[in-house]
Amino acid sequence: MLMEYEFSALWLILGILIAAVGVLMIRYYKEIGDNLVSGVRSYDKVKFWGVIVAVGGALTAFGILPMIVKAILRAVIPGLD
Repeated sequence: MLMEYEFSALWLILGILIAAVGVLMIRYYKEIGDNLVSGVRSYDKVKFWGVIVAVGGALTAFGILPMIVKAILRAVIPGLD
């Protein structure tokens, strides 16, 4: 089943904001690790989740992640359109 892509400015802006949060997490991983998590032990975890958030934001901005979520929801809930 081939899914059609439709551009959405809302998803683009939301994706850019999510990617920016991920980049800020990567940039300020020491401060986040020291103040919000368990210190030095969590630096790598904060950077890892920052990369995950940044990639998720990029996928959202390009419309790939919303398309995947819609496909999953349509498979689970057949009447959804």
